[in-house]
Amino acid sequence: MRFKRTILDQLDDNTKIMGRMKACFPMEYGLYSQIGAVVLPHDEAFLEESALIREPLSSWFNQVRPSFGAVVTGDPHSETKGRGHPIHPRLMHFLKMKSPRDIKKRLFERGRDAIQPIAPTSDLYIFTSYFDERDWARLFPKKTRDDWNLCRFFEKAFALELPLEITQDGRARPLKIFRERYLARIGVHTRYWDYPYTRDAMRIINSKLSPVEYILREIGFTLRCYEEATYSIIQVRATKNGVCTLVNVNVEETPDFFDDREDVIIDGIKKRIFHIVRAHERIGSRGVRLHFRGLRQFNWNGYQIEISVPGREHFDIKEVNIATDETALPRDKSLEMPELGAWLVANQKNRFAAMVGKCNPPLPLDDFRP
Repeated sequence: MRFKRTILDQLDDNTKIMGRMKACFPMEYGLYSQIGAVVLPHDEAFLEESALIREPLSSWFNQVRPSFGAVVTGDPHSETKGRGHPIHPRLMHFLKMKSPRDIKKRLFERGRDAIQPIAPTSDLYIFTSYFDERDWARLFPKKTRDDWNLCRFFEKAFALELPLEITQDGRARPLKIFRERYLARIGVHTRYWDYPYTRDAMRIINSKLSPVEYILREIGFTLRCYEEATYSIIQVRATKNGVCTLVNVNVEETPDFFDDREDVIIDGIKKRIFHIVRAHERIGSRGVRLHFRGLRQFNWNGYQIEISVPGREHFDIKEVNIATDETALPRDKSLEMPELGAWLVANQKNRFAAMVGKCNPPLPLDDFRP
């Protein structure tokens, strides 16, 4: 099955990417290795490019305004396509910031304004795109000092961060940043406002879009993929080497998708996989309501699989709405990303906010501080 093969390739690819993040992005790694990045087939297209540019934010995103999320966007087979293939990020994640001061500190930590001013009622996000190391020379052939300051580097890859303003009425505006350019003819440094993707980068990417259109398309694709994962009803967590990934599988296709799983035998009987039982009538008895049955935990192609139903059995992490504060706060009033991820996952497994069955109280935050 091509769909399954694609998912498996991207699962392995995400595990590799997250391993690279661990050294230089420990906070992001601590969060997304626990709550999971969303995996969708890289060749799955459910929106036209013009629609993504025109409306990068869906009604669901504008209503929820989630705090964070990560999507595996790259093609794991791109290394075999030779030179000249389109450049795409391998992984993109977004983070909701508390104020422009936090983005300034996160992006550059310089002594001048890093981004354009925004309205006080707007929400501020930062989108991070992770590229392969070999794409660095293509995107930034000149390798100026400003180019080096623009990106964050780690082993075999680099990251490009895109600030975004979301207004109160739901419009998205990519923010320009303060950049530098050295004019070699006269030996002068100039400062100007520009997007992280310059027009020169657009020519290298072979895109006919303007920088702002390209940024909106990438952001729109990431957010729609993240939203698409909520349409499956179920949450499928695949864990390997301490890295969790969320797989988007239709609830009606779980038995076929995981048909090559390791068998679980209890009392000599092979247990069926998780599946949905629709409401139906039985002769001589009362009707049967819609419910779920089958195994929820099993091994599949080297991954530990856990299946649950958000909203029914626990809260949905995708609907968490808090902002990130990069400023120094007292330890008893702040929580690091890895601790937040551990707390959220533990509360999910504790059936906090469950609508069916026993609903347990939330676990205290102090239990997850080092």
